[in-house]
Amino acid sequence: MDSSDCDNQTTFATFELEATVQALFDLSTGLEEMSERIKTRESRLAALNEAFARNPAEPWLAYFGRIRDMYPRAEQWVIDINIKGAIDCYSRLFPISYLEPSIPREHSLAESTAHSERAFSGALSVTSEAVTMADNTRGYFFPSAPTVDPTIGCFICPVCKKWQMVREWMNKDEVDSAWMKHICADIEPYMCLNETCAQHARSFKRLRDLMEHHRIEHGGTRPPPDCPFGCPDDGGFPDDIDWYKHVGHHMRDVRLMVLPTSLYESRKYDDTTFDSESVNSSSLGVSHVSILHIDEMQEDPSKAEGMAKFISQAETFSGDQLRRWWMLTIGNEDSKLNAEKSKQNFAAQQNRPGSSILTTTTVTSHDERNLPAHLNLNN
Repeated sequence: MDSSDCDNQTTFATFELEATVQALFDLSTGLEEMSERIKTRESRLAALNEAFARNPAEPWLAYFGRIRDMYPRAEQWVIDINIKGAIDCYSRLFPISYLEPSIPREHSLAESTAHSERAFSGALSVTSEAVTMADNTRGYFFPSAPTVDPTIGCFICPVCKKWQMVREWMNKDEVDSAWMKHICADIEPYMCLNETCAQHARSFKRLRDLMEHHRIEHGGTRPPPDCPFGCPDDGGFPDDIDWYKHVGHHMRDVRLMVLPTSLYESRKYDDTTFDSESVNSSSLGVSHVSILHIDEMQEDPSKAEGMAKFISQAETFSGDQLRRWWMLTIGNEDSKLNAEKSKQNFAAQQNRPGSSILTTTTVTSHDERNLPAHLNLNN
């Protein structure tokens, strides 16, 4: 290798590094701006929490009014249990929330008629339960499933705030069913409505978990003949599972009140797009936190979109790899050959099977602080 080849390689490597460093500086600017936005929201949240401490009855009264509007014949103890479950759910999911939790202004959305099939030993089929939810409630109470840029391959669930890899969900008809099943697991809508049960305020993720609780804790006694929410035309329940499916539908509708209004509005939030379907967003918007209004729609997401675009197009590398490559490239003249070899080895590592996050085929969750490798420049 003559000196001209070394000079050309050095020039090429230097150009690539300069472009990478400039991109990192641009990224740092976007991160600083996002940090300022987060600080602003946290200050608003602090004021919210202070207001809650002064008037803890407000969310309870707000939920009471909305549930009573939905189910005017519901028994008082049923309303009380569901209010407690909703407030506990909100406190668990949004301890540090950047979205405004809201409930409908009025019960103008169509009633869902979700049903589930009986599976082995009287349990509910998880698949059929998710499918029927997708068939009957999409566009009414459940927010639309996020769509994700396939080059990124993941998104942060706006409810549980955990990373979700969506490779398993892509190009499948079950996308909506899987999303609604995930939402139900987050909000845990099902509760024991037995007044004398020591666990009557406990929440369950799945309807069959509630049925199993009833079998173990209450000896499998039959549920009451009528709907505790006071449905005038329930027509009776010939089978226990019909009662659970019917009442479970009501409990899901009540628990979905805790979700932020933003999830029902057509807007783009960083890497995740929420596409509204038949939801009339004007019927959604009154928060049980009416003391302090957090309007995230005023935020300009253009900077965050630019950062996401850079990340999706950038070559995968770690901070340590960048520093080693930099030192080898700009070091003494004797290191030029090693620099080229290092670059070739680095490229070979990136092409190895399993090196890319997009090859993952299993849906997994990650804590928000543990970013996927190709999104974390501090690895």
